[in-house]
Amino acid sequence: MCDVDYLMSTLARGLCQCGFFVAQVEMRGHGDDPEEFTIVDLDTLREDIQTALAYYGEFTIDNLYCIGRGLSAALLAECLDNVRIEGIAGIAPYCIYPEHVKQCLPSIKSESVDAYEIFTGDDYVDHADFDENALAVLHALGALPYNLHGMPISKRFLDQLVCFDALPALRQNPKNNALWLFPRVDGSGEVETFVFGEHRNYPTLNRYRHALPRNPKFAKALLPVLQDWLQVSYI
Repeated sequence: MCDVDYLMSTLARGLCQCGFFVAQVEMRGHGDDPEEFTIVDLDTLREDIQTALAYYGEFTIDNLYCIGRGLSAALLAECLDNVRIEGIAGIAPYCIYPEHVKQCLPSIKSESVDAYEIFTGDDYVDHADFDENALAVLHALGALPYNLHGMPISKRFLDQLVCFDALPALRQNPKNNALWLFPRVDGSGEVETFVFGEHRNYPTLNRYRHALPRNPKFAKALLPVLQDWLQVSYI
């Protein structure tokens, strides 16, 4: 359920049909992993990314590409100078000004808390009773409320998010090998490229409120963009 409408699975199948070898990596505490979600924090995610890069790097010489969504895309950006990686693409990569995150997420004293207490609301269709800014943070992470409600989140992870600034990593592009994509905020399902340049600040919270469109056109529009990028980059 962490893969909204199986977008990443759809992209994986589509890229396989285009002739690419694709592996989907499941992080600790996600999906069918037996570990509780409380084990997840920025450190475990970074470790799992490095483990995956090292493993799949053994099978390739110079054509390893990574595609992430939300928080995983931002953490992949930290690996842009990795010699194993030829390119990285990110779908709505997490990049919110830390002070905004601090204002959106309540401080907690216990070691963990149910996600419902952090992202409070019951309207899973229109999200009318959710705080818009808190919802933007959740979407930026790459999840919808019903993905996480009922699951405990560690205080450690929340404290890390309040201090996490993804902008420097997303701005760097030493090999000119990064592609950052967002859905258009008009709800059309179209895809647009976003450049984290020297003079470009954080994406607006409004952009993240529309970062997880439940629109099949979005997956259909993403596939040719990623396919073209991979083919041009590899050639």
